Amino acid sequence: MNDLPFTKSISSINVCQIMKLTGLLQEHKEISITSPTCFGQVFAMEYTNCLVFHSPELERKVRKKLSRRFLSQREKWLGFFYAKEILCGCQIQLTIAWINQKAGYGVFANQEIARNACIGEYTGLIRKRSWFEGDSNIYCFEYPILEYKRSPYVIDARSMGNHTRFINHSTNPNIDSVLAYYQEKRHIILYANKDIHKGSQLCYDYGPNYWKNRGSFIQF
Repeated sequence: MNDLPFTKSISSINVCQIMKLTGLLQEHKEISITSPTCFGQVFAMEYTNCLVFHSPELERKVRKKLSRRFLSQREKWLGFFYAKEILCGCQIQLTIAWINQKAGYGVFANQEIARNACIGEYTGLIRKRSWFEGDSNIYCFEYPILEYKRSPYVIDARSMGNHTRFINHSTNPNIDSVLAYYQEKRHIILYANKDIHKGSQLCYDYGPNYWKNRGSFIQF
C-alpha cells in the first residue's frame, strides 16, 4: 500500500496564504514563514492546516462511526466557535524556535494571547494505529472515535502537519486541548487556558499514556 495519503479533505484548499510564523533555527538563523511552501522548506515536512485521511475508505468509515455516536452540544458549539481557525488555520503571531538537542523545537508567543484564543488545530494524517510501532513516532495524537475506549486511529504529524506538532509538554500548561465537531469530523483544538504573555513558551500536558513507556519527561 502506498504510504502517502490517497485523498485530502476538500477544506484543504482553504489554506490561508499569509501565515504569521517565524522560525528560529538551530544555527540561530531567523526566517519569516509566510506560506505553506516556506513552512515545508524550513522544516522538511508538508504543511497542512486540515486533517488528511489516508484513503477515501478510511474517511467514510470514520464519518460513519462518528454519525452513530452521541456528540455533546458543547462539542458542536465549539466547532462553530472555532470554525474560522479550522478552515483557515491559526493567525496568531508565533515563533517556532530551536531549544536544544533533547527538546528540539518549541513554540513561543510573539504577541499577547487572550484566554480561550485558538492556538491551532492538531493536524496531520489520520490513519489506523499500528500497535507494533511502539513509541518511535512521537508526533501521534489519538483521534477519538469511541468514548471510554482507546481509539484505533491516530493523527500522525511526523511528516505532515502544522506548528502544533512542535508544542512541548508541561505539567503546568498554558494551553489545553478540546474536541470540536465541524463538517462531520472531530477536530482537536489547542486553546489558551489563561492569558499568555508575549515571549512565553506554549505548552500542554501530553497525558500519562504518552510518557508511560518513554521514561522521564522534559519539563518546561
